[in-house]
Amino acid sequence: MDSDNEKKTGFLPLYEVYGDLQQITWIFHVFIAIIFVGILAGIIAELSLKNYFATVFLGLSGLPVLASLYFIRHKKFEFAAAFLAIVLMTLITVVATNGRGIHQTGILGFPAILIVASLITRKRNLAFLVLYNIACIAWLVFGDIYGVYTPAVIEPAGATNFFLIAAVLILTTFMARLLSESLFQSNRQLQQELRERRLVEEQNE
Repeated sequence: MDSDNEKKTGFLPLYEVYGDLQQITWIFHVFIAIIFVGILAGIIAELSLKNYFATVFLGLSGLPVLASLYFIRHKKFEFAAAFLAIVLMTLITVVATNGRGIHQTGILGFPAILIVASLITRKRNLAFLVLYNIACIAWLVFGDIYGVYTPAVIEPAGATNFFLIAAVLILTTFMARLLSESLFQSNRQLQQELRERRLVEEQNE
């Protein structure tokens, strides 16, 4: 996941795939900002439900999210992506365990996290994230079935459910589009450089 492994395996660094170093750093900073907006929205939603445990846990979850800036600063982008994915999956699982379990609206974040992670991480890391996600879902389902934890009573849908689902859809689309556009621009720049190099070679012949 770091630059040493990339040299050994022959993989290109992430910023060479999606663009320059500044571009990929900016994308990660935007992603972290979005996460903090989501955490703040979650805190407000849980406070409205008087779920103080989830409120405190959401607030504390900002610390490991901030810690990911360390990996970004040292160009360990793939490690930062995997770390953030694990933090977010764990956050969703804990909040759901303390809330409505597998029926918690927030679990819609699971596929969103995997979609974004699939655009950044390699197959091995993505496979680990998928397995971890499945383990989180297994806990929510079978933990409820076997009485390991007791989910809250399911209440009628409210406006909070709509806004949360809409936010997940919009943010997932935004991040996927941001990464795909960066990849497209990087590929276009590479093609331009290849054409220019080919033209110079033809002129020298």
